[in-house]
Amino acid sequence: MFGGTNPLAVQGVDNYGLRRTNLLASITVTNSGPSALQPPVINEWMADNAGPGGLPDPVDGLFQDWFELFNPNTNTFNLSGYYLTDDLDQPAKWRIPTNTFLAGSGYLLVWADNQPEQNGLSPDGDLHANFQLSAVAKPSACSLRMG
Repeated sequence: MFGGTNPLAVQGVDNYGLRRTNLLASITVTNSGPSALQPPVINEWMADNAGPGGLPDPVDGLFQDWFELFNPNTNTFNLSGYYLTDDLDQPAKWRIPTNTFLAGSGYLLVWADNQPEQNGLSPDGDLHANFQLSAVAKPSACSLRMG
């Protein structure tokens, strides 16, 4: 069930498993608890990041490709066990590190720089994926999925 009002129909049956038309009730359930978590989304990306107007990677100062994840929920979302890819034929190309959390209504920058060894070095908690985006060859596909 989801947060808010949810209709529920109850049908009575007899000892033989036959539905009794005179034993039918409609109930409205109001769930005031939190709704199911929505998955984070890729809401912004840059496949041709360049200076001087671009965004430099704080770890090495280079202008590399990046994309941003957004958590549409008010609660923190645990990204552990999720994968990112730039190739839909390889959906589990890069596993997000364990204990990576995305704050409620928060953003997380992922550098698509093919330098995952830089994870844990960013002062802002940015991630570094093991692939790069392409602004030239073919439209880049980027996806987030649960493993």
